[in-house]
Amino acid sequence: MTHTLHRQGSVESLERDYCVLALVARQFDLASEERKASAVERLRGICDTMARHDPVNLGSLYVQDGTYAHGKTAEEIRAGLKPNGFVLCVYDDREKLKGVLAELKERDFGISITVSGLIDRVFETCEEVGLQPHTISYSLGVWGKRNLLPKAELLEITSMCGHAMTSAHLVNKAIEEIRAGRKTAEEAAVEIARPCACGCFNTARAAELLRRAAEGSEGVTERG
Repeated sequence: MTHTLHRQGSVESLERDYCVLALVARQFDLASEERKASAVERLRGICDTMARHDPVNLGSLYVQDGTYAHGKTAEEIRAGLKPNGFVLCVYDDREKLKGVLAELKERDFGISITVSGLIDRVFETCEEVGLQPHTISYSLGVWGKRNLLPKAELLEITSMCGHAMTSAHLVNKAIEEIRAGRKTAEEAAVEIARPCACGCFNTARAAELLRRAAEGSEGVTERG
């Protein structure tokens, strides 16, 4: 799940940001019509499990406008899941992550689960629920002409959409609207999340970051 690896921010902020992805194995789960039917039912079970633990966002790229940020319910997302798809959510609390992993372990759907977040916190949580991660992907940071990137305050928000669908210009506009009183931070966070089609954008964390930026004495420019 490399598109969620490059989220930026302080440890304190990232401690409220954990993505969980369920993805079928194409060579196995799509090998026959019977396996496809089974995959859909198991993905739906995982979707139900994720929803029970109060994610701040949940969705699937293969469901039209298929995330909480688009106004979809968990039931609507569940109904639109495809055998070749996935379901993805994000939690703003480690206890929620612990709860969903414990239930996924107990129910054992037989579909790969990937967790993205601060590596120490993720490992602590897995140990607490009796899980042993078998593969790690680790972000080495950003290389190249970093002076061309937006300011760090903007990257904390835009990097929560790993497919780069959330624009720094959109974030700047949201900050201006919050400062002018035209939108709340929560409303702006949901609007920014909508270009993210897969459900990994953390609207709760974004609202906090937007509020902090709007309360600053100066606007956040696109580049440093």
